[in-house]
Amino acid sequence: MPPGEPAATIHESAVFGCAPLDKHPDRWGKGFMAFAASVLLPGLGQFFAGQRRRGMLWLLVCVAISLTGAVCLAHPAALPVAAVLAAIETVLMLLMLIDAFIRGRRSDRRMLGRPWLRYLVGIGFLLATAFAGPRFLLAYHLRDHYVEAFVTRSGAMSPTLMAGDKFLVHKGVDVRRYSLIVFEDPEFGPGTRIVSRIVGLPGETVEIVDGQLQIDGQSISPLPGVTGYASMLYMGIDDRSLRGKPGAGCEGNPIHLGPDEYYVLGDNTTRAKDARLWEVAAEGHQLGALPGDHIIGGVTAIYWPPQRWRRFQE
Repeated sequence: MPPGEPAATIHESAVFGCAPLDKHPDRWGKGFMAFAASVLLPGLGQFFAGQRRRGMLWLLVCVAISLTGAVCLAHPAALPVAAVLAAIETVLMLLMLIDAFIRGRRSDRRMLGRPWLRYLVGIGFLLATAFAGPRFLLAYHLRDHYVEAFVTRSGAMSPTLMAGDKFLVHKGVDVRRYSLIVFEDPEFGPGTRIVSRIVGLPGETVEIVDGQLQIDGQSISPLPGVTGYASMLYMGIDDRSLRGKPGAGCEGNPIHLGPDEYYVLGDNTTRAKDARLWEVAAEGHQLGALPGDHIIGGVTAIYWPPQRWRRFQE
């Protein structure tokens, strides 16, 4: 064999692209896995990529912003601050996720070693986010105890609330005459939520006479934008015996509210199916009366669409 043959063999190996022994680990799936991990928990993707201090910094910043925003959101008076913090948090989260993807993509750590496993784990992180992500758990806690978002489906509260308006309801706030509230419908049960306005308070006698709302025999002026209150006759859909009779609180059928009973009307009384037309009474209460324990909370602000932004008196 000629002395130069081994050199030719080595040369051929280089031509055919044999992988060197110190080849960098492949990067497929690393960026995705780091991105998904940081969706679940801010900074977790940077941690997996070997950037522990960076990940901890992102975690502290995002948690601080989220908790501060949650505290502001839970208090009606601080809603403008909560809105600003929500915008800041959105930008920070976007930057943090981009940073997680880049750090993961550039990382020389094995990160599970197999690309398909990285993608699988990343998908698992995203699925876990939908059910047990810290930010979502915080949102659920706020919804159950402090503030909940709703959307208007009809024109029963126009012009105050228009169809498509998204609004916030704070729980545990004091309600008074003319407070906007969301409550559980006495007719259809807890699964049905209605928005309306309190016009009658416990202990008062309410009657609509000639388009005027009378409380204990005295007429009171409607709010701006409310053109008046119309007396209605029962339609008899649920109870045929009521058909054609004046609704509760309507002319000829005044309602005297008990200690824990409220009377509610829609602002657009020609379209609202409110206390005047309920044909099923809440258990232990009279027809047309809304029990206090059915009230979920008070409407505090319209937050969407932006041009409809408005705060309501607490």
